[in-house]
Amino acid sequence: MPPPPTDLEPSATYARPTNANDPSIPSYLAACKTNNVPLVTQLVRNFERRDGSLTFGLNNAVTAGHHDVVRALLAMGVKWDAETVNKASASLHTLQLLVEFGFEVNDPLPEGCVLLRAVVAHNDEATIRWLLEQGADPNLGAPLNSQETIPWRIRPVQDSGAALNACARSSSPDIFQLLLSHGAKLENAVPLHMAAGVGPEVPPGGRIPMMKYLVGLGIDVNSMDDAMKQGEHGQGQWGTPLQYAIVWHRIEEAKWLLQHGADVDKLLPGGFTTRQYIQRRQPEMGSLISAHSQQS
Repeated sequence: MPPPPTDLEPSATYARPTNANDPSIPSYLAACKTNNVPLVTQLVRNFERRDGSLTFGLNNAVTAGHHDVVRALLAMGVKWDAETVNKASASLHTLQLLVEFGFEVNDPLPEGCVLLRAVVAHNDEATIRWLLEQGADPNLGAPLNSQETIPWRIRPVQDSGAALNACARSSSPDIFQLLLSHGAKLENAVPLHMAAGVGPEVPPGGRIPMMKYLVGLGIDVNSMDDAMKQGEHGQGQWGTPLQYAIVWHRIEEAKWLLQHGADVDKLLPGGFTTRQYIQRRQPEMGSLISAHSQQS
């Protein structure tokens, strides 16, 4: 991979050490991890300011929550990288320090990602509010299908639904409404699909309150995931919210959708229906459809 240009935003790439064999690196990293500000200040003088080893120490301090070390390093000109921002996304205080020393809330992360989406995924309302107040763009995010293979060359796009989709998967209706009130565009996202198709880490039925909220906004339970389309033939699409629930084995979410009008016989972009998909790929879920048919 070619080295990034020197004027690239620090958050768009990962730091690299200038001399990984420097004997002072272990002492410096340990001092950052143990909150030893005087020793950190002393050892920093042994490095060039663009040496990635300094950033590694900054990341140690961010991880440990040592804000005195973080402030001291930033004040001495140590730069953050993508790892710093990812770790800082869980701490409002750390993000405030980064912004104080020059980080911009819409600066890119690798592959065109941005900070707001990560914080939304943490369901951290206070930090989300603060980022939006600082000008974070809720429509900014990674492109769906970049052909670029070098992560730092991929830039965010202006019509992303990443923040709303992340909110649908893991945050609250209040945060979703907050994003909408700051200009997030519903047409960029597929939130009902994302809420219906969450992973196994979410308890059964855990996203149904969000699904109720989204349907209350007017989202059709049989809508297609058009915002995910990549190319002319429906690449990237699975179809309806019900199809997402079935693919991810979300039984309670699927039941809820069926009870609220989901059409098991609607033709999907792949040329088949959800009923046919179950018959071919997930016959163990056939009882779900049978029970619904008997109730209808």
